[in-house]
Amino acid sequence: MTPVLQVDGLTVEFALRDGASTAVDGVSFHLGEGESLGLVGESGCGKTTTGLAIMGLLPAAARVTSGSIRLLGEELLGLPEPALCAVRGDQLGMIFQDPLSSLHPMKTVGAQVAEVVRIHRGVSAKQARARALEVLDLVEIPRPAERFDAYPHQLSGGLRQRVMIGIALACEPRLLIADEPTTALDVTIQAQILDLIDRLRAELRMAVLFITHDMGVIAGHTDRVQVMYAGQIIEDATTEEVFARIRHPYTEALMASVPRLDQDPSVRLAGIPGNAPELTQPIEHCRFAPRCRHVRPDCWGQPPALIQAVDAGDGHRVACIHQAGTGEARASTRVEVAGEPAGADEPGEDRRPAILAVEHLVRDFPLSSGILRRRPRRRHGAVVSAVADVSFAIRRGESFGLVGESGSGKTTVGRLAVALDRPTAGAVHIDGSPVSELRGSMLRRKRREFQMMFQDPYASLDPRMHVGAILQEPLAIQGVGSRAERRRIVRDLLDEVGLPARSVERYPHEFSGGQRQRIGLARALVLDPKLVVADEPVSALDVAIQAQILNLLKGLQATRGLTYLFISHDLAVVRYMAERIGVLYLGKLVEVGPARRIYESSAHPYTRALIDAIPVPDVSQARSRTRHIGGELPSATNPPSGCRFRTRCPLAQPVCAQEEPPMRPFGPDHFGACHFPLQRPVPTQPNEWAVASPTQIRRPR
Repeated sequence: MTPVLQVDGLTVEFALRDGASTAVDGVSFHLGEGESLGLVGESGCGKTTTGLAIMGLLPAAARVTSGSIRLLGEELLGLPEPALCAVRGDQLGMIFQDPLSSLHPMKTVGAQVAEVVRIHRGVSAKQARARALEVLDLVEIPRPAERFDAYPHQLSGGLRQRVMIGIALACEPRLLIADEPTTALDVTIQAQILDLIDRLRAELRMAVLFITHDMGVIAGHTDRVQVMYAGQIIEDATTEEVFARIRHPYTEALMASVPRLDQDPSVRLAGIPGNAPELTQPIEHCRFAPRCRHVRPDCWGQPPALIQAVDAGDGHRVACIHQAGTGEARASTRVEVAGEPAGADEPGEDRRPAILAVEHLVRDFPLSSGILRRRPRRRHGAVVSAVADVSFAIRRGESFGLVGESGSGKTTVGRLAVALDRPTAGAVHIDGSPVSELRGSMLRRKRREFQMMFQDPYASLDPRMHVGAILQEPLAIQGVGSRAERRRIVRDLLDEVGLPARSVERYPHEFSGGQRQRIGLARALVLDPKLVVADEPVSALDVAIQAQILNLLKGLQATRGLTYLFISHDLAVVRYMAERIGVLYLGKLVEVGPARRIYESSAHPYTRALIDAIPVPDVSQARSRTRHIGGELPSATNPPSGCRFRTRCPLAQPVCAQEEPPMRPFGPDHFGACHFPLQRPVPTQPNEWAVASPTQIRRPR
């Protein structure tokens, strides 16, 4: 049968000031009807460029220098633009990584779906609207008739991604290219989107090209895998074969960089040292050799060809002279983290004093009206309930993970903790001082003790200041040392976070995403704080860079005695980083306890649903897991009565709507708020447990 897509020897170059960079070098693959192929690798390896070349959407600086791209036997390269436009959107569909920047902000989502139908089907406006409503229902958007006239900014990230899928599928294409379709989504929405793509692939018999760095997504949703490195395919096999018999050291290193739920948090992730090579000059040796742990002298000879792998299934091809075994290198490269707090995952009493105490925290945001939305609404109670009576404490030297879906209130809690916002009610204490009550110079002096590491370092760093000025600024404001001393502090700090001293002269845009995150960490550490709030610090990074940053965070905690409030929607990352975990749902803390108990003996159905939705880099587990949560997060302007999770909970009963569940103990330092918990609560006797707060238990002495 004719493949849906046939790519042969594709080479793409980018024009630079001093020459050309070969971003894609001789890539070949094919896709059959109903087949799913995963293209995996680090950022910059050429995955997205390959997808854009197939779509004919390469930027002006890029051009295809050789190769062939055939769709259903028809050559796409060299097609005139009108002919290519007729194919693109009709036979070819693409889901872009960032739906907010890909959707037109001035058009309703329904109009954008209908536009594709009108262009490619030549139907009337009424027929296009009917088809758009059908498509919005197909991609499982709740109440499609109501959402038809909504604008992109009025929808959640998950709904925007569904709209992107709807636009791509409106004309039932034969090939769908999904470019990192779930990178910025939390685990529950991610699971829904991936399951939706799988279902539509089966129903429409379309081929799907998954472009991702997430090995868990690859394991659960592809038939075959091709691993890219520095513009070339270095391993190619069925998904089951790749995960069972990894043969290339780079593929093995990618797998070792992924935090796993069963991983010992006291050992370092086996990241990949160094950076991918520059592709401006021909490379006459193995491209991975400078970063490979198995490198030998003959690896610096001629480049290895993509050939049949040794002791592997037919069709398992690998470009390596010395093929790696399975799992051996992973174990050999894991190094214990010095200074890890003893007994971090052990039950019992922890006598370390609390450095951060959050007590009955409430944050309501009044809704606004008017053209500029600056006037508070007059209707009584018109507020967004972002944080609703949250209490917890973090001990000195501890990593406390705060998890939950987007919109659960995680970032708001983090901002309140570092006094970037003020609570509506409740209090925040750091080392006993009521930070939420401090003002002016007193708050400025106290701020040296706590800092925040923001999710998007590029947006939080001043683009007009070079790195040296960015890092010296807080030292100057706080009156720390002379100019020479401040320069020395900055140089030492850059070395500590793994950046060269010459970085002080460069601007944020001159760094990669991982390097900018290191700058953001240095900015948070420059005043030598006791507490760092890390808000989604690795959510936008690929697995190799993510492992480097996580190892760096753990190493700095050991050497500096830092305390972390680690905010993330990636529960595998939180499992690796945190000693204790708090789970937020729609502004409420529904469970809190030691990390091991949270993951192995969850008490709340929402916690278990989050864990079940985590993509795991294991084929059998990924395809056999069941997910128990669906639907959308309810509106924080009108949260459900009683238990806020009841509208999505499979165990909900009438009492859940009538009464808010109290926090109950499920073991030492483990609490959950559920009327029908998954574990039996701990029976208590008078004076056996002393409940100091909804999230702390202390044994009587």
